[in-house]
Amino acid sequence: MNAVMIDPIEIRTQFIPSIIWQKNDSIADTDLDNTVHIWKIKVPEHFCSLFKEYRHILNSKEYEKAKNFHWEDDFRSYLTGRMVLKILLSKYLDISALDIEFGASGTKPTIHKNDNLKFNLSYSGEYILISLSKTETGIDIEKINPKFDYKSLLESCFAGDENQFILADSKNSRRNFFLQWTRKEALLKYTGQGIIDNLIIVPSMDGTRSITESGLDLHEDLQVVSFDISQDCVGTIAYPRHLKTVKYYTW
Repeated sequence: MNAVMIDPIEIRTQFIPSIIWQKNDSIADTDLDNTVHIWKIKVPEHFCSLFKEYRHILNSKEYEKAKNFHWEDDFRSYLTGRMVLKILLSKYLDISALDIEFGASGTKPTIHKNDNLKFNLSYSGEYILISLSKTETGIDIEKINPKFDYKSLLESCFAGDENQFILADSKNSRRNFFLQWTRKEALLKYTGQGIIDNLIIVPSMDGTRSITESGLDLHEDLQVVSFDISQDCVGTIAYPRHLKTVKYYTW
């Protein structure tokens, strides 16, 4: 991929060790002015009740896609994500969940006939993360897989300082790999580029990096925030730095 010259853009990256996840049962707070809302859903705790009450808001295409999943856990995660996403959007947009249709802008999912609200969604293990804002965001979640051969990807996907960070602490190297990976994924989901050939150009270290030349489709300064979902699951949100607040909710 050829590099694109751009005005200097800053990406500020940090890990927040103690996120407070608020319970928002009534979804009362739908104010997204200058804000990002992140929703965490634990699939095994909610699939049955959601499917019993809200399966009617799923359409035939969503059911057909769900049937193509080989594993039951993936089937449940996908349908849970679609139901919760539609319920959330219906509350934030004040429309019926049955009236919500999805499209795509490039590789990014969109809400058909509505550009006032943006969303991003990620699944891994038992959890789903959904980000909602009036501007684009990118969110990623990864379960720390104890059997995954992460070392085989280090040279091709990570820069030298990122490699050193991942391997420096042997006790936490696997966790550090997945943490860094969520940052690359979140940034690429923010831009809508998807996985690119040269992942090394996607920064993932703590601190502030000024980018003047990149294959990334960036147009404004970004904040990248990582956090724990559980003991074996990490997540990252990427959003424009002009947004002042991030609120974390649990379903």
